[in-house]
Amino acid sequence: MKYKLYFLLFILFLLPKLYAQENIYILFNNEEGDVIKEYSHSKRFYLNPVIDASYFIHHKSNHHIKKVTLESLSDNVISKSEANELVRCKLENKAQKFEKNTGLKGNIHRNPPYNFNALFESIYIYKKTDSLSGTLYEVEWFYAIE
Repeated sequence: MKYKLYFLLFILFLLPKLYAQENIYILFNNEEGDVIKEYSHSKRFYLNPVIDASYFIHHKSNHHIKKVTLESLSDNVISKSEANELVRCKLENKAQKFEKNTGLKGNIHRNPPYNFNALFESIYIYKKTDSLSGTLYEVEWFYAIE
């Protein structure tokens, strides 16, 4: 009985770490032509480079806004290009695991439709307000093909 309790505690503490997902912080850059469209209940962020019709949406009632310093995020802020590459790598790894576990070959996890939100714990857009600080917008990533 004692060992079952230890085993159960071990599993309860280990499982969240095995399935932990990361937060992703993507830089909003006016100088590269990134655009924000504001609506009554939301903001849409359109970031470059544009390789598809995807956008990020911040719902004012559901998502958080946080003032931060760039220093507090250190090297965690990435460009849209780097975010696209990170998603591609995650989808490729998922497809390889699927093929290894099932023996089925194909592009099941490599082809649309995608739900990029499921790949991360939270997705944030970092918009600079000055050289030292900015605003983090919690967003959802909507993928769409043109």
